[in-house]
Amino acid sequence: MNYTVKRPIKVVPKSKIFGKKASFSAKNAPKGSVPDDDSSVEESEEVIVTKKLKTGPAASFAAKKKKVVSDSDSSTESSSESESESEREKVSKPKRPNFKGKVKSIGIDGFNHATGHSVSHSQNLTDFNAAVPHRMDWSSLRDNTMKYVNGEEEEEDFLRWTDRFLTASKKKINLFRTSLDKIDAKIKSRAKRKAKVNPKVKPKIKPKHKERKERIERLIKAYKKDNEDLKEHRDALIEAVEDNSSTLMDRQNAMDKFLNTLNSFHANVPDIGPHNGVNLQVSNRPHLNVAADGSMSPMSQQLGNMSPGRLNPFPFSHDGRSVMTTSGTFVDYGFVINQYGTFAPQFKNKKKMKNLTEKTFDKDNGFEDKMSENEEDD
Repeated sequence: MNYTVKRPIKVVPKSKIFGKKASFSAKNAPKGSVPDDDSSVEESEEVIVTKKLKTGPAASFAAKKKKVVSDSDSSTESSSESESESEREKVSKPKRPNFKGKVKSIGIDGFNHATGHSVSHSQNLTDFNAAVPHRMDWSSLRDNTMKYVNGEEEEEDFLRWTDRFLTASKKKINLFRTSLDKIDAKIKSRAKRKAKVNPKVKPKIKPKHKERKERIERLIKAYKKDNEDLKEHRDALIEAVEDNSSTLMDRQNAMDKFLNTLNSFHANVPDIGPHNGVNLQVSNRPHLNVAADGSMSPMSQQLGNMSPGRLNPFPFSHDGRSVMTTSGTFVDYGFVINQYGTFAPQFKNKKKMKNLTEKTFDKDNGFEDKMSENEEDD
């Protein structure tokens, strides 16, 4: 027997960021803080509407029905309990968690690896207008997770879109390993050359090769640990949601832990980029890392595989022709679609922004627009 259950759904309109005072800027940020991509947004004006949901998505919340016996009273009682237990309390919208400790250092490692720069881990990002930009923004991470926890989507939906983060992370690890193999090959080649000159002298590894090797090993280790943590907290969240005996607090705590991990997931925040003029304005929108040749970083590619409804509007230039990248440059949207056709439906959902400016790192600090996945030269 199917039942129709009325459940309140929270609809949160997108907040406008223009005209609001940013809560984070390079000038007023505390030393050592890590700016992110939607720190200036405060959501408000929650409206409650009512939507009818049949026992489909809510079925995962319902108690497992007892076998129907001949006694009609027992059958009715079982159905009554199932209907009552399907009306679960909804989890609260969590506040955005702070980045975990290694996000800044791994982001700097990722940037140095991709560009050949040598930004120190001890350097304050705000000193040179830098931030750690998300690819998929926090509000989308949170809202899509809450859809599953509150019974608006099924477990298979939740697994499908979160698997894209693991796919991107694994691809990054493979790229790192390829770079590591190249460095090892260079070290061995140099050792052979030195051995021909003087077989008795053991050649030393060049400092730059040693530094790159250690950096890549840190990146691989961090990404592997990230994958393990995400799967662990995702499994715990699924268990809490699917367990009919779980309490609201159980589900809330499991969701908060999962989102804390996902918000700091390295593949989604793999490097650093300009803050004011770029990251701050893009705010709670998806942010692509597109190189000059049209290639994309792994997580940026995965955004194209998301269902369009999972993402907020993409940030476009005021004329609606170009999409803003994490490095502060504009790329023609038609060029991106030619490279990655999956973005054709995504770019139908776009936001023309008047306050985006093409901006690179402060050149006084030795930075330039050079965000790519290419390994440094010898």
